[in-house]
Amino acid sequence: MKQLSSVLAPIAVLWGTAFFSNLATADDDAVAPPPTAAAPDEDQIIVRGKPIEQLRLRIRIAEDAFYSRFNEINSDDRYDVDCFMRAETGTRIKHRICEYKGQRELDENYGAALLGAMNGQTGPPPELFLAARYEVEKSGGDEMRRLPATDPVLKEDLLRLGQAYQALDTVTGSRETWTLEHEILGDAQGLPFGARHMVDVRVGVEPWTHSLDGHTFTLTSVSGAIRGLRAKCEHGGEKLRFEHEVEWTLPSDWGRCTLIVSAKRETTFRFVEFE
Repeated sequence: MKQLSSVLAPIAVLWGTAFFSNLATADDDAVAPPPTAAAPDEDQIIVRGKPIEQLRLRIRIAEDAFYSRFNEINSDDRYDVDCFMRAETGTRIKHRICEYKGQRELDENYGAALLGAMNGQTGPPPELFLAARYEVEKSGGDEMRRLPATDPVLKEDLLRLGQAYQALDTVTGSRETWTLEHEILGDAQGLPFGARHMVDVRVGVEPWTHSLDGHTFTLTSVSGAIRGLRAKCEHGGEKLRFEHEVEWTLPSDWGRCTLIVSAKRETTFRFVEFE
């Protein structure tokens, strides 16, 4: 999946939801069939469209609509999503970047704090802004996953976005390279086994990453090959040896952690995080 900055994670979840639940099925006119060949004519001019460019434009329009509605109804202005064009380091080629407003502000604060620390100035430690950025990213992602279930307009925007992505996949065959996930929602009694989160995952080219709320989790129903687990935390972290149906509990003094799962392409599993 193309890099869309740190808003990528919940968008991948939403697209994963479309994949696993068939929420987003490509509409019949997603890719127009070629016109029936007509008899050649000396004055006839045939203009052939560029479906890939058209579908990418369609995705951008759908993303803009989704973000616009999300910005209207989310609970905190820090979670508002802004999109802009930016060239990556070492190149003049610009890419579309979408970030939470709070992340951009905290990035600026982090840069200023880091520069001040290098110059021997007193002030808040740079790590303070990194922790706050992590919290904005996680909380904004949680809202982006939750709100489509409660807002019909946002749900419809999500459907259109899923259709646009799937239409492009039909042309490029790129969906199989994506790492997709679908979070399972509990009923009034919550999730089974006292779980905090349950997520179905299919691994593509990139490893699967998840920001942990707690420190205890397991992987079940594995089909394929898990190659490795790694916990990346605020105050620690290490590689974990994968074993089927084994429950891991990370040290609480490691602080907030992100789990990174590397696996053979098209491996599927269920991630369960406990209270």
